[in-house]
Amino acid sequence: MDKVRFSCHQIVRIDGYHVSHRLSQQTIEKGTWKSLRDSKTLHVSHRNVFGKEYTKREMKITSALVPMGPVLDIGCGKGIVTWMIPGHIQYLGLDFNADHLKNEWDGREVEARICGNAIQLPFITSSFHTILLRHVIEHLPGPLQVQLLKEAYRALSNCGTLILSTPNLGTLVNAEKFLPPHDPTHFRCLNSGEVKALLTTVGFRSIRRHAYDLVVEYPSSFVRLIPQSTRRLLAKTFPPLDKHLIFTATKS
Repeated sequence: MDKVRFSCHQIVRIDGYHVSHRLSQQTIEKGTWKSLRDSKTLHVSHRNVFGKEYTKREMKITSALVPMGPVLDIGCGKGIVTWMIPGHIQYLGLDFNADHLKNEWDGREVEARICGNAIQLPFITSSFHTILLRHVIEHLPGPLQVQLLKEAYRALSNCGTLILSTPNLGTLVNAEKFLPPHDPTHFRCLNSGEVKALLTTVGFRSIRRHAYDLVVEYPSSFVRLIPQSTRRLLAKTFPPLDKHLIFTATKS
């Protein structure tokens, strides 16, 4: 991590999406959005609600998978997940939205909060033992999804762990709610097979899926009565029922 100096509560502005990436001026994929600039504009105008119950449910699952630090959280948002990661683990959060990192930060004290580019990470190779990539990949078009994973792979140490989560486009019910116009910030959602294929292509090994839940928002009070452990067991047994994909993978 020689390229950046860190201190508690430090915010380092390192060429964000809208400033540094030349692809922001180019059409990179046909569809609702055509540039990284469009993606950033949509994120700023279509605000995420990080404190939603289903978001915290997913955070608890992914944070429990963290084996050790240092941890890089790509797309850390407002930092709520930091409360679920043990305080002795060194944590660095990276996001393109400076407001999340400064004025809207809702996490604990951490080693650093960095305003930077997820597909051009400002770290030397093999800097982190764990990288969190929670609900980031669906916000990029296909070619940049590969580049995102390659950068994560580069920044991981040997035998380091990637923890990735994303909506499951292969879920049997309400998959369309992950797509525009329901969520206009999503470029390309993926199913389980596509995530595995991308991870394998980049070079990750020991790829494992972890169940999330049968539901995102509760459709009725009855569903709340079913223990989450039971719902997760069903989601693990019958993957098309799972609403979010959670994968761990190792840098070989």
